[in-house]
Amino acid sequence: MKHKSFFLALLTVTAVLLLSLLAVYLWGGKPEIVEHYEIKIATPNMTAAGIARQNEIPLNPVLKALGIDSARAGNVTLAELNIEPDAAVEKITKTMVLYDEQRTKNWVKILIKFAFWFILLPVPLVLLIRKKMNPKKRKLLYGLSITIIGVALGSDPSPMGTVKDAVFLITAH
Repeated sequence: MKHKSFFLALLTVTAVLLLSLLAVYLWGGKPEIVEHYEIKIATPNMTAAGIARQNEIPLNPVLKALGIDSARAGNVTLAELNIEPDAAVEKITKTMVLYDEQRTKNWVKILIKFAFWFILLPVPLVLLIRKKMNPKKRKLLYGLSITIIGVALGSDPSPMGTVKDAVFLITAH
């Protein structure tokens, strides 16, 4: 019995390592570097386009942070919007952090993971209702969900993270 448990533990660790290597190869690693923005706004007479250009950041997050449409990006100043430079810096910095987080997400992987959750979650319920759930099927479902969703598709096996990302994707576009 001891040999069987040891063998299963060794097999599990080996499978997780190999599948993790496969996942990194397929999906690539997410960069661990968090961008720190030091937004500088010289005067309240700067436009959104000027702020983006001076700070070498994309224009769209600046427009979103300041609530400006793209047609007015080069015309309207912070003073005309009644936004103090310090308040603008804070808004732009927060928006840039969210922009970078969403830009680095692998949306294909998130949608695949969401689909797996959508398919996999009803299976135990159906088995329980039909009184066909047994320890062997339960372990198989656990192993399948951990292997596919937790290892092969990334390190977040929680359905809530996947749902949050999918909802954001749908609402953002």
